[in-house]
Amino acid sequence: WGAHRVTILTHLAPNKIFWRMATIFGVLGISAQIMVLSDPRFWKFLITRFHADYLQQSICRSHAISAKRKFSQMNSLSQLLQRAAQSAPPGLSKPEARYHFMLVISLPTGILAHIVFLIIFWWLDYTILAYFNVFSVAAFTYSYFRLFRGDLHTATYLCMLFEIQIHAVLATYYLGFDTGFWLLAFISLLSTIVYPYFSRFVRYAICFALIPIVAATMFFTIPIEPIYDVSYSESFLFFVLNVITLVIVFATILSAYDIAVANAEDALEREFERGEALLHNILPVPIAKRLKEQEDPLADKFESVTVLFTDIAGFTNMSRGMAADELVGILNELFTEFDALVTQHGAEKIKTIGDAYMIATGLDGGKDHADQMARLAQDMHRAFEAFRKKHDLDLGLRTGLHSGEAVAGVIGKRKFAYDLWGDTVNVASRMESSGEADHIQITSQTRDLLSNTFTVELRGKIDIKGHAARETYYLR
Repeated sequence: WGAHRVTILTHLAPNKIFWRMATIFGVLGISAQIMVLSDPRFWKFLITRFHADYLQQSICRSHAISAKRKFSQMNSLSQLLQRAAQSAPPGLSKPEARYHFMLVISLPTGILAHIVFLIIFWWLDYTILAYFNVFSVAAFTYSYFRLFRGDLHTATYLCMLFEIQIHAVLATYYLGFDTGFWLLAFISLLSTIVYPYFSRFVRYAICFALIPIVAATMFFTIPIEPIYDVSYSESFLFFVLNVITLVIVFATILSAYDIAVANAEDALEREFERGEALLHNILPVPIAKRLKEQEDPLADKFESVTVLFTDIAGFTNMSRGMAADELVGILNELFTEFDALVTQHGAEKIKTIGDAYMIATGLDGGKDHADQMARLAQDMHRAFEAFRKKHDLDLGLRTGLHSGEAVAGVIGKRKFAYDLWGDTVNVASRMESSGEADHIQITSQTRDLLSNTFTVELRGKIDIKGHAARETYYLR
């Protein structure tokens, strides 16, 4: 085997045709992968998959993205790329902004590369190529200047599709295949793939047309001896420089799409968190979780809960002479204070109806829901008293509580809401409507559940529509 191996390598080592063919097919394979990676549908697929994972693992995902963002902030190169990506003139579409970012990185790279080639060609006395690189530097500089005027077409047609192609052909013709200048033709291929002003069909048609043209050019130049006498070290130097140039362009395109994906992920995270916050403002957290799991019907029966209704006495008469913004502003300020108290006491706000406010406790299975609601009601009245003095309003707060069983759930598919039903809700509503301003009226069922820390005063029996007369109490 050792002897055979030596024989094979002996035959293959000087066989330039073999290695050139291997290089050609390798580059063609890489170009096919480039076309896949440059397709927005590929990245959209990745983002969609990310979205699915994100919904299932929102907490872990949030920590991961936060960590990624912190790492990104520490990375100066990442910051530079982000600033370059955000330098696009206003009014560009997202594909145009990505293409603009690619040109912002590629054009200065092209200027620098052509200056290097100009110096090398001049030093080695490759006069024709040196003069052509003078034109190349001027073309890239002018295109870079036009780029900041919002002109993406000049760079595309003058540099990407004209200068680079001529440069690749001339340099390959004068210096030979082994210098790798034919690799520059793939820059035109890359720029065509991401060019935003052609439809995807046209871009791919041009790419598929360019690939055999580039391949035929390479096959044609393989047996041709170069015009200039190029040493092995010079060929190797040129080949390395051309590979570096191609890699930089390729990396720039990937960076543009990577930044686009990162921005899409950040936007997705912000929208997800905004949607979660909005959903949790509408529904209790456990109910929101069950709703996302598509539980249907979503309903629970509670053996013992406490329901509170409170209403602003005199508000209807006062609102008749108020402007709309003033009316909403007053209600919003008061109900925002009530919302904070509800959260503080661990209760669940059910809904508001006009100037009425409905709350429930015990939905989490707690046994002290009556005490919890009584403390909340007292704090609400204290907050209302401060609010009334602040705005000098002739208003009162009327509150009713009742404890018993209830059914809770979500109904409907549009503008749905979490609500409670049952006799307990009806009686609590009657306690509020039959009560007196600045008093908290409770039923005997709620009084029996209260601890000894509360003081109640018997009001007496009152008639309740649809029910027998009930003994009621005022909570002090």
